Amino acid sequence: MQRTAVDTNVLVRLLTRDDTAQWRVAARLLAETVFVLTPMVLLETEWVLRSRFRYDVATIHRLFGELLQLDRVEAVDGNALASALDGYAAGMDFADSMHIAHLPRDLDFLTFDEDLALRAGRIFPETTVVLAR
Repeated sequence: MQRTAVDTNVLVRLLTRDDTAQWRVAARLLAETVFVLTPMVLLETEWVLRSRFRYDVATIHRLFGELLQLDRVEAVDGNALASALDGYAAGMDFADSMHIAHLPRDLDFLTFDEDLALRAGRIFPETTVVLAR
């Protein structure tokens, strides 16, 4: 089975069905190939769904979860994505959660964001988040 990385616009059409013609093309292509989701495309997709479509966290989390359950969808580093989605559901910003979840475990994460450091410490206790001072 062919695997194809998809762009944000294809993923957004598939999830929102806001453009019927493009949704049909995306759905047909999904039936013909495996869609591979990269972290950057997922970051951008969350941003588009939240900012343009005004979807809330629960809706985006549900849509991503349903998408990842499809046989013809896979994520690059699916375990990290699952952790990031858990962090997102627990109150972290999606981008911050993705950064921490995809971080190699032998690295600390440096930030000026105190809220990020507090949330990440609770949600990702195996990762050290250091405040830049």
